[in-house]
Amino acid sequence: MPDARTPNGQPPKFGKQLASSDKSIRDDAVKAVTRYLRQAHSLTELELSKVWKALFYCMWHSDKRPVQADLAERLSALVHALPAEKRPLFTRVFWRTMAREWHGIDRLRLDKFYMLMRLALRHSLRALCADALDEQSATAFAALLQDGLFASGAPRGVQLFGLDQYLTALRGELP
Repeated sequence: MPDARTPNGQPPKFGKQLASSDKSIRDDAVKAVTRYLRQAHSLTELELSKVWKALFYCMWHSDKRPVQADLAERLSALVHALPAEKRPLFTRVFWRTMAREWHGIDRLRLDKFYMLMRLALRHSLRALCADALDEQSATAFAALLQDGLFASGAPRGVQLFGLDQYLTALRGELP
């Protein structure tokens, strides 16, 4: 399958649309990102970092609980749009983005990012179980979490959230 690039060979730019204050523009941009991720087989960590930074601000601008819940579900489910070999990188970049941006989240926006992290953890575990739940993939997933969610440099709020939610999410996804 061809890679989803613009005619000049560059990945598409979603940042302005994802960070728009207009919900309909953000929704269209999330659909475009989903299409892009389904077709992109040679994504780099840098490209995914740019995508997740834009998705972070998409979540930042979402208001009202039902809109936030729907968006958190759609963003966390993006892991399923990727080819299986890119899912660990996508998940790692998500947790690094959350760790990097954590200190900028004000108390009024904290709950929606907790919801996003809870759903992202659940969907990443669901993707792991759907792909192949063997010792090697489970060990790789644990290393991924150790490098992101439980990294020594990750903010305490992110680490404590992970400790609180990990077993609950795991229990919900295991057969």
